Parts: sequence; structure tokens; C-alpha cells
Amino acid sequence: MKKTIIFAVVAVAVMSASCRKERSCTCEWTNTNVSTSPAGSTTTTSTGKNTTKMTKIKKRDARVWGSCLDHTDKSSNSSTFGGVTYTSENTTENKCTLD
Repeated sequence: MKKTIIFAVVAVAVMSASCRKERSCTCEWTNTNVSTSPAGSTTTTSTGKNTTKMTKIKKRDARVWGSCLDHTDKSSNSSTFGGVTYTSENTTENKCTLD
């Protein structure tokens, strides 16, 4: 009975230790800004890549706590000057992979 308990404790310790390691999350982002005024509309696009390193973390936890999930952020702004309305819509799309 003692051997079974010792084996179970050692197996759990090895499995949990091997899952926690250094991981990195790489997100490629595309930012699109559409500005509208009475003179017309302007679209600006930029791209980039961010890499975040995490230490002693499980793969599942790195995705959730490390924000290594695909996501889209949107914001909009509207301003009126002298009776003329200007609007700006900003969208950032992030495509992330866990290395």
C-alpha cells in the first residue's frame, strides 16, 4: 500500500512539474482607422507583431491569463467643431499563437 501511495505522489509531482515551463505568445495585429469628415473618408492601416514571454506557466493558463487569445478591440470617437461632425472608428484585430 505504501508503494502505491508513494508512486502516486511522485507521478503527480512529475506531471505537474513538466507542464509548467517558459512559454511565449506571439500576436500579429492589424489596426484599421477610418476617419470621416464632410470632405470625405480616410482609411489608415498598420500592422505589427508583439511577443510576450511567460515563465513557469501551464499551456492552458498561458492562453487565458497571458491573454494569448485571438481578440478584436473596437473604439469610436465623434467630435463636432463649428457645426461640422468628424468621426473616427478604430479597429485592432489580434491573431495570437502560443509557442
